[in-house]
Amino acid sequence: MRELCVGPDFALGSDRSGDRETLRALGDALGFAVCDIIPYLTRDGQRVSSSKIRALLQEGEVTEAAALLGRWYSLRARVVHGAHRGRKLGFPTANLEVCDDCLVPAYGVYATTVTLEGKRYGAATNVGVRPSFDNGKPSVETYLLDFSQDLYGRKLDLAFVRRLRPEMRFENVQALIEQMGDDVAQTRRVLREAERESHV
Repeated sequence: MRELCVGPDFALGSDRSGDRETLRALGDALGFAVCDIIPYLTRDGQRVSSSKIRALLQEGEVTEAAALLGRWYSLRARVVHGAHRGRKLGFPTANLEVCDDCLVPAYGVYATTVTLEGKRYGAATNVGVRPSFDNGKPSVETYLLDFSQDLYGRKLDLAFVRRLRPEMRFENVQALIEQMGDDVAQTRRVLREAERESHV
């Protein structure tokens, strides 16, 4: 390392007792320079920070998080076998094996995109525990629009565009199927809007 840059709130060591001068002394001893303080990055009047972005994602506010990131938040995951309920309901979903350390947005249904081998598809994605069935282990399941290929074992990139609704429990399967149809229709509208905005 030749040079180290820090932000306005930099602190070092136990109880944050070290400051830039402490760092400069370390740099003199170890052979690196300390550059001038880098100001906070702001976007749309908000300070951009990893803690703010994480908090927004944990609340399901993926649109606000994207405004700070400058891009949609995305995950890379492998498709694995699930309970195969989606296929029986008419909406075959890809069950994603998300790493334990990955930050997954709040439970709910999202308009998303999936990039697979360089090609992007629209997708409706559910994050949660399937309260209408088993309230099981949290999962991420995505339904690719206008897609019929086998995905098992393949890796894909899932980008969160907008949260459509929280995860819900339905009294019967028919009510769930009707809501899933509405979710897919809304996903198409959201993604069309997002595409138009990206070309403005």
